[in-house]
Amino acid sequence: MSSNKLLDGKSISELQELFNSTQKLLAEKQDAIRETAVQQIQQIALEAGIKVFIREPKKRGEKSAEKLYRNPDDHSQTWNGKGASPKWIKASGKDKSEFEVKAETETPTENA
Repeated sequence: MSSNKLLDGKSISELQELFNSTQKLLAEKQDAIRETAVQQIQQIALEAGIKVFIREPKKRGEKSAEKLYRNPDDHSQTWNGKGASPKWIKASGKDKSEFEVKAETETPTENA
């Protein structure tokens, strides 16, 4: 058992709820501090005649949609578009957009 007597008597669900609310509160406080810091940086830069570009961090779980390219002759060969083009795209002489994997949409099946 842990040495924290305040938490020892709590159930797993109570601890999980406490953990989730603590994470939320922490994120809110960090956002407030970040916003204040950004405002201060922008004010200092304005007074100094400097341009600053501040990139906001992505929210947790937020991903940018990345394109994926697949070799039509060998589906195990894929490329995410970063870095040099793979040999199979270069050798084809085609535009890379022709190899882009489109998001597949589900179509309802009809019962016969």
